[in-house]
Amino acid sequence: MANAYTVDGVYNIDEQPPLQVQGISTGIWGIVGTFSKGPVNTPTHILSLDDLENIFGGADPSLTGYIGALSAIGQGASEFQVVRIVGSGATAASVTINDSESTSSEVFTATYNSVGTGGNSATITVSSGTKTGTFKLTIEDGDTSEVWDNLATTSTVTGATLLSSITSQIVTFSQPETPNTNLPVNGEYPLSGGANGSTPTVSDYVGTTSPNTGLQALSGTTPAVNIVFLANIACSDSNTVSALETFCENNKCMAAICGAQGNTITQAITETANIDSDRLVYCWPWQQMYVDDLQQTLTVAPTGHWVGLVATLYPHQSPGNKNLAYTSGPEFPVSSDDIQKAMDPSARVVPIGVTIPRGGIGCFSGQTLSQNANPQLRPVYRRRMDDFIVESVETSLGQYVDEPITTTTGGLLDQQQHTVSAFLDPLLGENNEAGEPMIQAYSVQCDTKNNPPSVTDNDMTIIDTRVQLFNMNRFLLFRTTIAAGVVTTTSSVSNS
Repeated sequence: MANAYTVDGVYNIDEQPPLQVQGISTGIWGIVGTFSKGPVNTPTHILSLDDLENIFGGADPSLTGYIGALSAIGQGASEFQVVRIVGSGATAASVTINDSESTSSEVFTATYNSVGTGGNSATITVSSGTKTGTFKLTIEDGDTSEVWDNLATTSTVTGATLLSSITSQIVTFSQPETPNTNLPVNGEYPLSGGANGSTPTVSDYVGTTSPNTGLQALSGTTPAVNIVFLANIACSDSNTVSALETFCENNKCMAAICGAQGNTITQAITETANIDSDRLVYCWPWQQMYVDDLQQTLTVAPTGHWVGLVATLYPHQSPGNKNLAYTSGPEFPVSSDDIQKAMDPSARVVPIGVTIPRGGIGCFSGQTLSQNANPQLRPVYRRRMDDFIVESVETSLGQYVDEPITTTTGGLLDQQQHTVSAFLDPLLGENNEAGEPMIQAYSVQCDTKNNPPSVTDNDMTIIDTRVQLFNMNRFLLFRTTIAAGVVTTTSSVSNS
């Protein structure tokens, strides 16, 4: 059944879309931190805690990444992107295995495939190969193991596999310039000498471009990140805040920041005074978190808890008054007066791990660091819904790039309007992934009124979309332009 309505004097007709257009994912988070092993400055898509431990190593209180990730995973958010950073002086674990001659010589050296202390737990077992004159290697690294049989260092052994030809996922082999034809001594050999290097600076976390390192390496990942944080460090200085805000603007995402461990509410308010961004959230204070693998309680930054919570919510939902797991509360008592100070519009600090109205401990508010005079434009859900709509609309309209423009009934303009409606219409009710209404109202215009010849003659089309969120008396305005090879959207807010 067709729905007709008028918005700002524009008469719109929407036909009930036959198919639902799926919105983009909004729960992929990104973390930058230090780990005991794994690729460096290379974004890696992780789907579980087991994945994280296998690739980047387990709990280590001297490293920020695993602890930060654990605080987010503990909220139920298990899909994320990891960028590992290291300080100067990081080295890879290795072992040199010799022959059994009276004056023993190197047969080969095995070097772990990444720098860090994680490689020190790997072992290589040498035993006799199935074929005479060969040897077998069993390489073990946590839950990962490899077996390579019938190996030789030269091609003089018939039917043997050259050691130099195998590709291990755990270690890299090297041999003397003149290969040693003797067999290596049987036995189990642990790798050693892996080191994490010096402690990275905040600048290392923020990273550089060309090449992309640190935070910048999370740019353009697949899947894209929606929320990011720098693991377990204070990141509220002006340079870091500016870098995070720029990254989030470029990647249509949000970031959680915090001050130093031990910061009082007065210090937190001082740090937020000059920040004005609806893409950043300031979390306070640091949390007490028990880590089972270490059997000890650590004081951790609150950013991971907030990021993990938000990643489990649909974009129209507020993180305010939501319970948190994996925290036994703040690092020091937080009074009701502290919370009132944090909630002041001039402070915009989000109390974490405190008693919340619904009971238990959790995230007290859903505000961003925006200083917009209109309180309806400051919440986290407003920012996330804006990004969700922009990305989803652009993705759904990508199929029409470079298509011939037709203005007749059922032509390209109608198809584009129909496609955007097919995405938005289910958000009005329960026929969407959230299972509940996500928006209050919408309209879509893509016709000859906003696509006159001056537009279409330049091989362009324009789709104007208006969306009203709950608890808002204004519309979010989106203008999407489809031109040669590109779809772009600008967003704004109506005056009333």
